[in-house]
Amino acid sequence: MADASVPGRGLATRRAVGDVVRRAALASYGVVGVSGPRPWHTVLAWLGRAAPGVRVHLGPPLTVDLYLAVARGVPVAEVAHNVESAVRYGVRRALDREIDALAIHVDRLRTPVTRRSEGADPTLVPTPELGQVADAAEPENVEQVGEASDREVGPASA
Repeated sequence: MADASVPGRGLATRRAVGDVVRRAALASYGVVGVSGPRPWHTVLAWLGRAAPGVRVHLGPPLTVDLYLAVARGVPVAEVAHNVESAVRYGVRRALDREIDALAIHVDRLRTPVTRRSEGADPTLVPTPELGQVADAAEPENVEQVGEASDREVGPASA
């Protein structure tokens, strides 16, 4: 038998709402980071005094300002649209409340950092476009492919 609903209200702090917004934004494609609009916001974040890049006002209109760093080479408008959808869904799901005003500010364009895993091929180097990998020794590989095709043994050469 299901429990009867109990009337009451739940409270959420600005920090909790900011965490929901930040996680939704960072999970979106093309977002490299959430950054504060001023350099000292990053220092305050390291000290645990502020949440950089997210400003929440919990008045009767719930307003959110979000400052993002976006990867180079991706369409910024599309990233902003995806972030808006993800943030609105995350807040609706976590708080059962709609965001009245959401402002997304693209603060920086960054080249994403790709990390090599252990045992990775040392001839592969990251390129600046979305972590794609290019072959550093391309001319050697072209020659090797050409030499290998000369050595192929087929029915005609037998």
